Amino acid sequence: MTRTKILLVDDKRENLLALESLIAAPDIEILTALSGNEALALLLDHDFALALLDVQMPHMDGFELARLMRSAERSRGIPVIFVTASQNSKSQVFEGYEKGAVDYLLKPLHPHVVRSKVRTFVELAQKSKDLQEKNATLEQKLREIAILHEAAEAASRAKSRFLANMSHEIRTPLGAVLGFADLLRSPLHSDEDKQNCITAISRNGKVLLKIIDDVLDLAKIEADRIEAERSQVSLVEILRDLRTVHSYKANEKGLQLEIKATTDLPLQIWTDPLRLKQILNNMIGNALKFTERGRVELILSCEQICDETRLKFLIKDTGCGLTASEAGRLFQPFMQADSSTSRRYGGTGLGLVISKELASLLGGDVILSESRPGSGSTFQVTIDPGRIESKIDGQAVIKKSGESAPELFHEKQQRLDGLRILLADDAVDNRQLISRLLKLAGAAVETANDGREAVEKALKNSYDIILMDIQMPGTDGYQATRQLREQGYKKPIIALTAHAMKEELERCLKAGCDHHLSKPIDYQKLLASITRFARRREAEAFQ
Repeated sequence: MTRTKILLVDDKRENLLALESLIAAPDIEILTALSGNEALALLLDHDFALALLDVQMPHMDGFELARLMRSAERSRGIPVIFVTASQNSKSQVFEGYEKGAVDYLLKPLHPHVVRSKVRTFVELAQKSKDLQEKNATLEQKLREIAILHEAAEAASRAKSRFLANMSHEIRTPLGAVLGFADLLRSPLHSDEDKQNCITAISRNGKVLLKIIDDVLDLAKIEADRIEAERSQVSLVEILRDLRTVHSYKANEKGLQLEIKATTDLPLQIWTDPLRLKQILNNMIGNALKFTERGRVELILSCEQICDETRLKFLIKDTGCGLTASEAGRLFQPFMQADSSTSRRYGGTGLGLVISKELASLLGGDVILSESRPGSGSTFQVTIDPGRIESKIDGQAVIKKSGESAPELFHEKQQRLDGLRILLADDAVDNRQLISRLLKLAGAAVETANDGREAVEKALKNSYDIILMDIQMPGTDGYQATRQLREQGYKKPIIALTAHAMKEELERCLKAGCDHHLSKPIDYQKLLASITRFARRREAEAFQ
């Protein structure tokens, strides 16, 4: 409990003791002074709610003390009650009020009167203090609201810019897809022209898919629903994949792409290979995008940081670099270095944000180590490589990654000869596209427009496998699959869905599907999945 301070001033100690005993209370702290000078010293160090001053004191009387109190900023607002034995001097009373007194107590003091008057000022001081605290709290909340409001407005502006940029990023490849598709309809083009159109459509379709994947990843990160699936993977294979993906782009721009090592490196690490490659592909891709001449380097090391092993990747470029202001805006959703960046280089500005979050998921981080305008940038990616059994010379690992991958076997184009397949999809174009691809591989294909028709045909006819779209009107893929399983249908069912979330796979498996493929469908994965599950069912039939 905070106690209210009261100042008592009298040149006689016995008067102070008597007055103190009259007004003492648990919520009051009483300080006393035997002279005006002692009182002024106390006023410098304490905040008083009330001062009771004896009028008749040597050297400095109560009136002079009150005058000095009123002249100082710190003590100007303290209420003053004069205590005097003179009851007949009206001039003295008037002088007291002129000096700022709020009341008089006449000796001999009446205990009830004294306590009542003091209690009034104590309660007034306590209410005033409560009000000040509430005002301070209110002001703090108003400041916080103003900060939150500004942050919300800034986020809204950033998202508006992002949506405008996203519209541009989506419409650009989409326009190319539609434009080259129109060109394919023309009979005046050569086979080479048509092949170029197909290549352009495929390239721009992949750009669109990358944008959608980035948005989905950011949504999963913000919902805290992204997970790492760790396994033992070859560092050589990861580096080999990075070379394969980025060498063409580097050569196309006339840039050197170099991979180096500064320490011994493990051949095997425990991590999520897809997420690690996603991070490094993004970082190297950014370095190549923002570099017009010179080189991009990927420098690896395996180091002990705070008693923990960390695999470090430095991505150095000789590109445009960043100012301090631009560097401060990195790793923020919906932001790029400046508004002209997206216009000149393209991109959604989500890659760095996603990479940093994924690196954290893998036990590390992504930071900007160094950047100077016109001199390039260096980004650092760290991850936890998990249990490392042994290391070898880092340059040997790099050399292995530059060698061609050994061909363990030559896999011919998957064939589906003799297989009967039921394809359920409510989208006409999807049915036509997938049916055409499956027939080219030798399969016999029948189609269903929705889940209800798929159930009817599956129970009436004999198929080797069912491809079940999930999002269909009426009876959807979940319901159709459950109905088939409830009626004893044993053949494989592969779900086809535009949802790429992990929980979507779990829902499909729970409904009774054997496998799950995300749209847009990878043709080779589709053929491989059909072959695998059809052969597995055949093997089970002979057991």
